[in-house]
Amino acid sequence: MKKEYLFKYRSIENIDRDLLMLAGDSFYSANIKNLNDDQECFLDGQVFVDSLQALLKIFPKSGTPIENVKIAFDNYVSCREKVGIFSLSKNPCVGMMWALYASMRQGYCIIYNKDALLKAPDSIYQNDRIMLEVKYSKKAPKADLRDISNGRLPQKLFGTKEAGWSAEEEVRIVTDKFGMQSLVPSALHGIIFGSEMSDDNKKKIKDALKDKNVSFYQLQRKKDNYGYEYVLDEMFEISSDLDVASYLSPIKTECGVTDNLFVKLTVSPTTKEWLVSFLKNFRKKYADGNRQCNIWIFDKDTPIEQMDIQSEYFENHLLAEWTIGIKEEELDSFVKL
Repeated sequence: MKKEYLFKYRSIENIDRDLLMLAGDSFYSANIKNLNDDQECFLDGQVFVDSLQALLKIFPKSGTPIENVKIAFDNYVSCREKVGIFSLSKNPCVGMMWALYASMRQGYCIIYNKDALLKAPDSIYQNDRIMLEVKYSKKAPKADLRDISNGRLPQKLFGTKEAGWSAEEEVRIVTDKFGMQSLVPSALHGIIFGSEMSDDNKKKIKDALKDKNVSFYQLQRKKDNYGYEYVLDEMFEISSDLDVASYLSPIKTECGVTDNLFVKLTVSPTTKEWLVSFLKNFRKKYADGNRQCNIWIFDKDTPIEQMDIQSEYFENHLLAEWTIGIKEEELDSFVKL
């Protein structure tokens, strides 16, 4: 499946602060009061209130439940004072965005793996953020009773903007509170250098991210038309002692806060020490930050489609495992040879 990316334009004014966040796998989710649109999170709730009043007249004995709905609605709308907004774009080549948000192309644009932005960064799943593709409208959204049952209230309150902002092609992450938020390392895919960025700032960014899997690109004008494009400049990979010829690309599945990695070797290990060393180096290269991780290593004769803990091949072809609860110093006991 083709990966999808989202983009964050950044200026050079706070480059040192922002690089610390990138290197530390975090982002800042802004209070709506600090966003550049003073009409953020505007919602016309009069239709909703009028509908409740009409219900009270029809069902006068249901006053308390209906009032509770009104209180719940008011509480939800009032949470906009507490939430955080992390604004991204679907398009990294908008000239206006490079001019406004990236220091007239002297800045840069962060490339994020879309799916990884909502992954739990550690072993505790908090469900503290949602992703909304912003809808643009000439009229402010109106809340009605159906928005509660069909789940459209978050989109109307946090994911709707005035039509004049449509060029931004915004996708936003809404967090339950504003401030610093954590990410999994795999959320960062790359950096696009602005066409006017200095060599010193390019070096500063590369130095800050030298210990990450990250690709660097260069923005440039299209040669035969209006617009911009970006081309690969350089790729960084986390250093590893793994021999890439000794195994096939791992199969990865996710279950909540846990990543499961199934690996087929292409060689026949001769010692337990080799397998233990392989496990340690493999985890260093492929574990996604502090997320829980299970690793199963299979021999070279295992059919790829049978690399599964439910498979009949599992016990006979499993060579080593490092699963939740196994300490590093105990690995020798979980290696078969």
